[in-house]
Amino acid sequence: MVNAGDAAGQSQPAALAVARWVRDEAEFVALETDWNRLCAAMPQATVFHRHEWFAAAWQWQRHSHALAILVVEQAGLPIAIAPLAKRLAPAGHGPARHRVLEFLLVPDSQCCDLIASPSHLPTALPALIYALRAIAGEWDQLRLRLLPADSPSVEALYVALAQGGLLPCYAATDSNPFIALRGGWPTYYAGRSRRLKKGNNLAANHLRKAGSIELQHVSGVLSDDQTGKLLHTLTTVSTQSWKRRTGNTLEQAGPGAFFAALTRTAGRHGWLSVWLLKLNDVVIATEYQLRFGGCVHALRSDFDPAHDGLSPGTYLNWKLIEALFEVAPDERYCFGPGGNPYKQRWAQDARPLLTLTAWSPSLRGRLGGFWYQRLRPWAKRVLRRVPASVAQDDKEQA
Repeated sequence: MVNAGDAAGQSQPAALAVARWVRDEAEFVALETDWNRLCAAMPQATVFHRHEWFAAAWQWQRHSHALAILVVEQAGLPIAIAPLAKRLAPAGHGPARHRVLEFLLVPDSQCCDLIASPSHLPTALPALIYALRAIAGEWDQLRLRLLPADSPSVEALYVALAQGGLLPCYAATDSNPFIALRGGWPTYYAGRSRRLKKGNNLAANHLRKAGSIELQHVSGVLSDDQTGKLLHTLTTVSTQSWKRRTGNTLEQAGPGAFFAALTRTAGRHGWLSVWLLKLNDVVIATEYQLRFGGCVHALRSDFDPAHDGLSPGTYLNWKLIEALFEVAPDERYCFGPGGNPYKQRWAQDARPLLTLTAWSPSLRGRLGGFWYQRLRPWAKRVLRRVPASVAQDDKEQA
């Protein structure tokens, strides 16, 4: 446990703040009540800020990361939580890599942030920075991905890191495109491109010729039995998906454990929203969503590649968005980060996301920061100036 007021050369915080590391899973689980209390005080909290989300994410990342949750307390009560994990270096892979502290994320995360209300940031951040400095020899790089650009913590955290000598920098690295589900489907769809509508109609014609089509929506509170059957259906389609080569399909240990935990939790809380496209009573495409706080978050979609020529993913995406204008009026449909062309064809706007990077004050950290912030950009500029003929000669000689 470290006290922000003990940091040499740093100003005393306005109120006593103490930071502690949570590295044990039982301690992490015990944080749920306080974690969600802080989450409720955040002005833009999403399901991706809640303890249940991170508990499910840990089921995926437990084999590749170590917990490094940083809890800042005042008078024994948590006022801020940094949901961090330390990436474990693969065994026997050459020289030591950068030791990275990062948000506890999975590929399905749409955003992440410090869990704290804006009013607590001035008190909490000095303690947080001191805690990072106190273990400077255990990490090299702090990399915080998927920070919403409009989050109150971004600028405050950048300033605190700079004052602590941790060499921060941030850059816009992604965005989360969305549709505002208001104004009615006909008005919205009238504004979509002719190319999009032509592709949709072609998919509909192919499916109708193939047999009977049914769109099923599973949502609300589910029993354990219903959850089990739904997971079986989702896993069956996912196992056949082209995504199998990515290692992220649901029969894989990490993704399977994550979605099993998340589905059980979401089913109990009524957050679950799953769409199933059936052809001749057989599910051939799915989309898994969470509905929380005025947003419908699309986490993943899968389809059976045996029906690829029928474009079931295109048809499902079209029809579920149409249905959401009735099911979830005045909410947002968020596609998730990524510049996929289909998202751009449907989306009206996007929420910018940042990556904030900082470096340990240790020798390893400072060398890493110097390379990434100074030498690497310089090397890229030099290489861009190399004449094409010289670059080709070098390539042929190699």
